[in-house]
Amino acid sequence: MKTVLVCTLLGLTLCFSNSIAAEANPHRSSAIRFSTPNTQAGYTGGRRTTITRPSGTSIHRRRGFQTDGQGNVIYGGSATGTTPAGRPFYRTTTGTGSYNPETGYTGQSTTTINGKIYNSTTENGTTTIIGPNGVVRSRTRIR
Repeated sequence: MKTVLVCTLLGLTLCFSNSIAAEANPHRSSAIRFSTPNTQAGYTGGRRTTITRPSGTSIHRRRGFQTDGQGNVIYGGSATGTTPAGRPFYRTTTGTGSYNPETGYTGQSTTTINGKIYNSTTENGTTTIIGPNGVVRSRTRIR
């Protein structure tokens, strides 16, 4: 009897806590991920995600990458969505990079958001982004 009572109370507690979590975070999302070895001794992978919120915001993201087993990567992705005000947005990103244990990550990417282009480069722990209006911003990661 005690075992059944404890299990029932535990089950009710879990159900109750899950309903609280659902109310605290009321959005729906789904994701599909994959990663498989490729013929270049690296990996090919990606992810597709869809998020819908009660405010009317929806986001659909797709990302992919391919490595060659020698520290090099090619990646890209896109996202489409709608803001709570009903305005659409679209973003794409493509880039390449490489990793060297002595010098760290080096790479470059181009991101387009609603037709505005942002270019970034990373070298020796410093990422520099050039925005569509020509403004340059840099950030250095502490090693």
